[in-house]
Amino acid sequence: MAESYTEPSTLPIDRTVDSISMLRSLSSREPNVRQDTVSQCQTTFRVWYHGLGSPPTQTESQYLDSLSLAGGDPSFRRNIEEQLPELLRLAKAAPLADTREKASELLDFVQDSLNMRVPRPRIDRASNFIKQCDLVPLDPTMQPQQLPRRRHYNTLNGDGDEDAGAAGESTAGNLVALSAHELDQEQVERSQALLLEQFHEWHRCCNMFHVMAYHPDYLAIFLQFHNTLLQGNGPIGVAERHYLAIMAAARHRCSYLVHLHAIEFLHLSGDPEWLRGLAHASPKMRKLGPLCRLLAHRPWDVTPAVLRSLLSGPDSYSQSEFVHALCLLSHFIALSGFVAGTGVRPELDFPHGHTYQFDSGADRFGLHASAGGSMNGSCGVPASPAPSSPGADPKQRVLDLMEAMKSIDGTVESGLPEDQLLERFETMEEETAGIRFHKAASKEQLSDSSVEQVCAELANFCDDPSFEYKDFHQVKQDTKCHSFRIQDYSWEEDGSCLIDRFLPAFGTELNRRFQACSSLTYGTMGPNQDVETTPFRRAIWYYILSIFGLRHDDYDYQLINKLLNIDLKKYCKLVACCPDQASLLYGLRALNSHMTEQQ
Repeated sequence: MAESYTEPSTLPIDRTVDSISMLRSLSSREPNVRQDTVSQCQTTFRVWYHGLGSPPTQTESQYLDSLSLAGGDPSFRRNIEEQLPELLRLAKAAPLADTREKASELLDFVQDSLNMRVPRPRIDRASNFIKQCDLVPLDPTMQPQQLPRRRHYNTLNGDGDEDAGAAGESTAGNLVALSAHELDQEQVERSQALLLEQFHEWHRCCNMFHVMAYHPDYLAIFLQFHNTLLQGNGPIGVAERHYLAIMAAARHRCSYLVHLHAIEFLHLSGDPEWLRGLAHASPKMRKLGPLCRLLAHRPWDVTPAVLRSLLSGPDSYSQSEFVHALCLLSHFIALSGFVAGTGVRPELDFPHGHTYQFDSGADRFGLHASAGGSMNGSCGVPASPAPSSPGADPKQRVLDLMEAMKSIDGTVESGLPEDQLLERFETMEEETAGIRFHKAASKEQLSDSSVEQVCAELANFCDDPSFEYKDFHQVKQDTKCHSFRIQDYSWEEDGSCLIDRFLPAFGTELNRRFQACSSLTYGTMGPNQDVETTPFRRAIWYYILSIFGLRHDDYDYQLINKLLNIDLKKYCKLVACCPDQASLLYGLRALNSHMTEQQ
């Protein structure tokens, strides 16, 4: 366990449940409730401003207001300041027009009537990689003249917005929009309905879900499992579920998810002391630290011996608790990869999402703010992956890829002898071990001491923070560990059934999600329509699994080198060193072995 970080926390440790809940009625389904919240907040803010405490009734608040000239405790103004970042988020990112208006009204009141500073966005966008205008509008009143388009870029080394400046340099020369698939109105409305429902349920429209709304079919399946995992029936307590999310995200330094779930942990009456680090959590929670470490970086080391330490002795877990914890950890390990891979930015109410420093030409609350910073959802991870090879014509690369796919049958090749297929897998595995992905922070991040503070703080939630991914090929040479042959313990036939045994319907929902993810395609590649993309998608899927030693013995891994160039492999290795299917399979196989030993 690392030494606990002792600087002031960037997490909301000092916020009370009442403070976190104060503005949540602005996400109510009832318009009159939202209107009443504005009136109540104005009254309460005025009383706090004069340092006279919180008014228990409207009558008493009017009385206290009349006495305000007598002066009061100025420390109560801190209660107002706690609400301002959330008001900014609601004013900018609520999927209800009247909620945005009411939040802006409250910010106006604080600035004009109370003469207090209000925050503005650091960067007014949900992703560093995608223009805000290319995302699905949050609601019909924000509808652009044209429907949003899914843009396919030749690289991901910038955000494609010449005005954004998030990377510090123009990226127009490195990022080329090759094609755009326009979403139809029905898809847009479905995504908006999903985002609105999530707003009512969780009181925020998260940037990561806003980015995911590009794909409404997948978003619907994902949110169903995500919400069930956190809110549905299960043996792990609801507050502890969010703490497991924090532990998993911290392993990959995903400050975005850590802050998001720290707020929910406190809202569900979780112990604030736990947010000082894993050393402050309960002994039973601390026992999951080593498992989280292995699942995040080296899932092949999850063995029955690891499980025995969890399922027996003091503060032990039941088998159903273990499966629930395994699903939670694997889910948020993978979600950390999504946040990094799509450049999800901090929410506006997070410490790095807003600022109180104003540019000379800035408008009120930064409602048309330009980009001005580089903080990504993951500290220590570049705001974008390393640039692609200079001189490569992106259009030609697409044509070359299509030619390569035409030369492939489109089905899994199983005609080669098994020993030859194994040899090709091991050759590809050795080549993968030589690929070094870009992990250094950007120049802006390296000069930002606040980023170093966040990374040090996240390390407090990690068992052995220095533990990281090691190439499986090297592990095999050092320990004689064998690759995981999928046919020996498959997800469909073994893994999902075992989860359903302990958590009914969880495995089935996960299976739907994996199937939706693996089959997600719009049949486009560059400007070309009606393209059979199965070989390309399968190559990416199998390549990611191979990074963790998972092997399909009927697949010719030589196809991966034909379809994936070195830049794409680097990108996959950077953001996909955390696929939840790999973590689940290793963990479930270990549980199955443990159960067999007990019989």
